[in-house]
Amino acid sequence: MKGFVVRRTPYGESDLILQILAQDNRFVSAFAPGARKSRRRFPHQFDLSALYLWEFSRSPQPQRLTRVVRAEIQSWKPEISARLESWARWSLVLEWIAHQDEPTVKFDELSELRDALCVETTAVSFHRFFMRQMQWHGVFPDLKVCGRCGKAAASGRVDFVLALGGLSHSECERGLLLSTITRKFLENGGAGDFSDSEQRHLSSELDLISVPYLMMQLGRPLRAQAFFEQLSAPNPSRERYQETQLS
Repeated sequence: MKGFVVRRTPYGESDLILQILAQDNRFVSAFAPGARKSRRRFPHQFDLSALYLWEFSRSPQPQRLTRVVRAEIQSWKPEISARLESWARWSLVLEWIAHQDEPTVKFDELSELRDALCVETTAVSFHRFFMRQMQWHGVFPDLKVCGRCGKAAASGRVDFVLALGGLSHSECERGLLLSTITRKFLENGGAGDFSDSEQRHLSSELDLISVPYLMMQLGRPLRAQAFFEQLSAPNPSRERYQETQLS
């Protein structure tokens, strides 16, 4: 059986409890004895960027977890961790999936997103993933009316206000000013083709909307989001270094 590790939980001195999204689109909870110390049995230490072929043996006691007998890497994407930004986005996705009682994402969808994060210079695929999650959970924002006055939000300056769960006329309540391209992206459910510059603009605005909005709507804080926000914050030293690399 193939599957991705979406969560690793230390247990005891050397064991791990793993949550796996399997190829048949179900969660498998498994016990990996000695996984944190045994480099012979588990040399990969269950890398979160890898896809594994699993072999399990079930304990005769029903209350016990499935036991990992063998885990072989089928495909490994070390390039996803080469950039802090792509690794932070992948960590956010895995933590979000692991928060669900039942999988809300299909195995193939996660595999395609992993491939996209390895090569994309923007994060449009990442935000399309979270837009599908909004739709799946039934909390997609209302993009037609102002959440404060209830009137149509068809023209003029329109802001996205997280606390309102949607749009607001700027004179009603200020939030994140939505550009035309970002509003179009949201209204079309993420569909459409965009230039590289448009994708970069989309990502910069949607980083302030998609995950924070879902966290607020469903009451599910994500630890990886705090790291991502620090990574996205202005950093003069990092910007100067990037400028010297380009010059």
